Amino acid sequence: MTRALAAGAWLGACALAGAAPLPGKNLDFQAWTADGQAEGWIANAEPGYVVSRDCASAPWGLPCAVKIVGKRGAEGRQRLEQSVAPGLSVGKKALLTGWIRTEGAPVGASLWLASVDAQGRTLSVDDMAASRPVKGTSEWMRFSVQVPVVANANSLGYGVMLSGTGSAWFADLRLTSIEPVPAPAGPVVTLPAHRRP
Repeated sequence: MTRALAAGAWLGACALAGAAPLPGKNLDFQAWTADGQAEGWIANAEPGYVVSRDCASAPWGLPCAVKIVGKRGAEGRQRLEQSVAPGLSVGKKALLTGWIRTEGAPVGASLWLASVDAQGRTLSVDDMAASRPVKGTSEWMRFSVQVPVVANANSLGYGVMLSGTGSAWFADLRLTSIEPVPAPAGPVVTLPAHRRP
């Protein structure tokens, strides 16, 4: 199964599990300040990277995308991030989905989502960069990250990231609270007791 089909299957399961939106800001990247900053998003201003709005390349009629370019020689990570209160996701799971496209990105682009307590300690994190970044040149596909949200969670941090050189586009992010989807129950198999010869 491809990553796109896997993501689609998971999203279908979430729809059945009672997904409810969480109050992220400017997740469609339509609102920008006069000095070219995506409203509601914090950028880490890593040297060698450029963040801009791209309303010509967004997929399937979506209004805008954010484009991150790592110039030649860039070795860091450019992040756009924000945080919200966990709200309805406490005791459930938080899910972040979004469209990603890449061009000449050898290290890769990713989504990430973390649950954090009041002291700033990370309780749980799902970071595509650690295990499944979108590398090379790829067409638009939808991806997701998710974390369990325990009772002492104080905030959810999340965002998009390009590591290394190349270009990455991100569009139509959605942050939701979902019920955990239980694994399907299988038949109970009883093995015969082992007898010594």
